[in-house]
Amino acid sequence: MEKDMQIPGDVPSSRNLMNKVLVTGPTRFLGYHVIKLLNEKGIRPRVLIEAGEQTQPDPNVLSKKEYKTALTNWNAYQAMSKLDVDEVQGSVNDLNSLQAACEGIDTIFHLKFGLGFGDSEDVKKQLYEVNVIGTKNVLNAAEKASVKRVVASSSVLAVGLNPERKPLDEQADWETYRCNVPYALSRREAELEALKRPGGKNLPVIVVVNPAFTMGPDDFVKAPANRLVKLMVKNWFRFTAPIGFAVLDVRDYARGALLAAKKGSHGQRYILCGENVTSDILLKEIASITGNKPPRFLITIPAWLVSSLLRIISFIKGNPLKQTPTIIEFWGKNTWYDAGLARKELGWETLPLRKTLEDTLNWKPKSNIPS
Repeated sequence: MEKDMQIPGDVPSSRNLMNKVLVTGPTRFLGYHVIKLLNEKGIRPRVLIEAGEQTQPDPNVLSKKEYKTALTNWNAYQAMSKLDVDEVQGSVNDLNSLQAACEGIDTIFHLKFGLGFGDSEDVKKQLYEVNVIGTKNVLNAAEKASVKRVVASSSVLAVGLNPERKPLDEQADWETYRCNVPYALSRREAELEALKRPGGKNLPVIVVVNPAFTMGPDDFVKAPANRLVKLMVKNWFRFTAPIGFAVLDVRDYARGALLAAKKGSHGQRYILCGENVTSDILLKEIASITGNKPPRFLITIPAWLVSSLLRIISFIKGNPLKQTPTIIEFWGKNTWYDAGLARKELGWETLPLRKTLEDTLNWKPKSNIPS
């Protein structure tokens, strides 16, 4: 970004905003962009690096699946390490290292979270330990270290799903729009833990941000939204699902997170989303950018077909069926949201959808980043 360039909802460069910053989850998609923006504001954050992230994986000692995951994580670390950061070893689930990382910090961006859409007991346990217990640990450590502000990243799924194509806001009734996917439930429980904390003298101001389906450039972890966008470029892609979703540029997320740290109210959550779209709208926009002809016909995938296909794949692989209930939860519902509160209270704005899609499609890892 050019030094004097102004962008929607930009955060003024100021060391008075955040002097000493800690970022959890620094190697992931959101963490990378928050760090990058902090650097642009003249801030060198401390980052919490978990065990194994700095080690290049060995394909001779890992299964093919394990190696692929470990390589992606290592590539993400390599990219992040090229930013201006102070690396410390630790984990949100290791109290001693976490407390040490929080000492001398005035602002924490808690961006570490577990992601999984299965519903097995192992998945639920992992999500609970990372998302819920990890968040509690960060908040407790922040309070003990006299941290001034904490921005905890949640998810729009913690707000709910709407069967109608109408956007939900921060006041949406959970029992009406509840999302029963274990991932969403864990993010909601973690969010409630953050929002219920008392404020006041010598206690941190705690703010929650709820990002939507996030896409954009500089993606070293192959974020789900980016994978979908790049899949939609394929000429054979003619499928849609009866699902509406809100999209978010990852750079807008970073600006929203910094604005929440600067202006956010204690105990408040802020939805961060751009345009609310459907898959057919997204397909047409992508076709317009790439110069491809938009599909003349689209096949809407019914829920029963998804269930049947997953059962067949499960049978062929000899693995128990784990994901159908969580995937079907989204069929016929919409992750559409209203970011009016963030715009009003934080002064947050978003880039156009077309700009986000263009930059997502045009970005490729630099040659000096392992792939």
